[in-house]
Amino acid sequence: MQWAADEGRVLISRDIKTVPKFAHQRIAAGHRMPGVVMLPSSLSMATAIDDLVLITTATTAEEWVSRVVYLPLR
Repeated sequence: MQWAADEGRVLISRDIKTVPKFAHQRIAAGHRMPGVVMLPSSLSMATAIDDLVLITTATTAEEWVSRVVYLPLR
């Protein structure tokens, strides 16, 4: 998470048990967090890719700062 923040990268993870907790702690502490996208294990890779393509074409990086979002979008 620190590396992603240092590099200005949105973190994409399937680790729903730990990543959201640490991301919210980081945000609450005022640390930079470019954003987190969570992929449930039940989500197909095709749906995840479709949603990630939509995210990258329809939003800007600034819209993801300090956000934790769960896919699918629909």
